[in-house]
Amino acid sequence: MRALQLVLFLSFLSFFDACLVISGFQNDKCTPKDNTTYLLAYSNDIDSEYFSRLYKSSKVGYPVARKFVKLARVRFDVREPEEIEYYDNLNEFLSDTNYSLPDPRLSYNSTSEGSDVVSVLKNFLGKTKSPICGSKINVLMKRLPTEVDVESIVAKLRKFHVEVYFAISERPFGGNTLESLNEIAFKTNGLSTILTDEKLNMGVLHTQHYKEETLIYAANFNVSGKGTIELPPMTVPYDRRIFAFLMSFKDDRKILRNDPLIYDNYEFAAVSDALQSATITCTNTVTNTEFVYKYGVYEGYVNFRRTGGSLDKGIYTMKFEYEYANQDVERLFIRVSTLYNTPTVDYWVPYDN
Repeated sequence: MRALQLVLFLSFLSFFDACLVISGFQNDKCTPKDNTTYLLAYSNDIDSEYFSRLYKSSKVGYPVARKFVKLARVRFDVREPEEIEYYDNLNEFLSDTNYSLPDPRLSYNSTSEGSDVVSVLKNFLGKTKSPICGSKINVLMKRLPTEVDVESIVAKLRKFHVEVYFAISERPFGGNTLESLNEIAFKTNGLSTILTDEKLNMGVLHTQHYKEETLIYAANFNVSGKGTIELPPMTVPYDRRIFAFLMSFKDDRKILRNDPLIYDNYEFAAVSDALQSATITCTNTVTNTEFVYKYGVYEGYVNFRRTGGSLDKGIYTMKFEYEYANQDVERLFIRVSTLYNTPTVDYWVPYDN
């Protein structure tokens, strides 16, 4: 009898542990429609005046999507790491974010010290206070990390279908691993955008954040010089809806020792301005209707372009025309997402390595 009781007790513990995994929000079986969490993470090195623009912009419109049952925020690159804070509504989230602005008194003592942003990502993934699967993370960067195990953190983010969107200052300091942030973003179907400090807040507002948006297309590819390529086809799940087309592209920033541009004791090559033009032509395979999107240049958006328009439901061929002023191999990244009150799709867009 005691043996039987022991077996039943151990079976109960196994069931209990399994329930803990699910109820503790560490279940990795979710769809884009399921309840999830939005996280805003921001470097303490950002100018507080520029950061506060995010609060002011977010106060106008931008209702929270129903699936974001928790909003979270954390300030990083501080001497004493801070805990991630969680909120049940937008007003509390925005108010506390505006109260916890970047504060130079809390910063590292040296501009050469690397960012702890990857620790923030790992910490978030290990939390059990809110659903992790399907989360979206906006990260505002001023300081770069020093060493990053990209494969490890990408594997964890992909397991839970977490999309990461980096908005990086065009003049960062700290480490020298900009490319590792690019890889994390691109391999999670997010984006890595470089903006002027004055426009960093747009790296949140013009990518996916807590709005009712869903990614429907992601493509990563290499180009050189001038030409036309065929991208993978795109499936548009809804009729006559507004969609956002976002593109970011490789920048040629590297830390150099003898470059004339010096910032905070670090030397940087300027971001490449070789991209001359970029156009996507989407053709409906049934109606043969074409939608053409030309990417323009916007002040303050260093390696990031955004446009939008209405599309009919269906499968589209995707033709991309480009022109660079040089013959270097350049990386380009295209994302297409729904906008406004479009229903959420129930599938994950495949990862494109």
